[in-house]
Amino acid sequence: MKKLFFLLFVGLTALAHGQRPDVLIGNDYESISGFGGPFLSFVPIGGKLSVFTGGGGAILLDNTFYLGGYGMSMADDRTITQEGNEYGVDFGHGGLMLGYNFRPENLIHFSVGSKLGWGTLSYRARADNVRNVNDKIFVVHPSAEVEFNITHWFKTNVGLGYQQVIGVDDFFYDTAEASGPAVSVSLLFGWFY
Repeated sequence: MKKLFFLLFVGLTALAHGQRPDVLIGNDYESISGFGGPFLSFVPIGGKLSVFTGGGGAILLDNTFYLGGYGMSMADDRTITQEGNEYGVDFGHGGLMLGYNFRPENLIHFSVGSKLGWGTLSYRARADNVRNVNDKIFVVHPSAEVEFNITHWFKTNVGLGYQQVIGVDDFFYDTAEASGPAVSVSLLFGWFY
C-alpha cells in the first residue's frame, strides 16, 4: 500500500511540473494541474452594494478547462427592519464552478465560467421573542473574466457577471432584490504551464 501511495505521489509530482512521460499508446498528452485561491465579489442586494468573500479550487485540464468547487459568503454587517423587528442578514452559498480559458499562454487573456451553488439567505432576529428566518436558495453565477499571468504559479482576474438567486420566498427580499450584476476579483495560485 505504501508503494502505491509513493508511486501515485511521484506520478502527480511529475505531472505538476510539466514533465511529459513517454507512453505506448496516445502520445497526445493533456496536462493536468490545479489551482485555488481567494475570491472577492461585489453584488447589489436589496438595493445596496454587498461584498462577498470566499474561495475555491479546481482541476485544470490542458491549461484551458477547469472544474472544481467554491464557497462564498456576504461580508457585510447588514441589518433590515420588518414589522418593527430588526434582523441581521446572512447570505452564503457554495457548490461547483467550471469554466474555460481562451489562449491561456498569452500574458492577458479571456475566460468564461460559472458558479452553481446552494446556500441560505438567513435573517437573525435581534430580539429574543422573534423567530429567525432561513431561505434555502440556489445560485447561478455566469461570468466573463480578463486574466493576467503574473508567474507560472500565480495569476489574477477581474470579471463581470450576473448572480441569479432562485428560491427567495420570504417577506424580506424577493428574488429580484437578491440577484444582480456582479464584479469579481480572484487571486489564483497553482501551476499553469
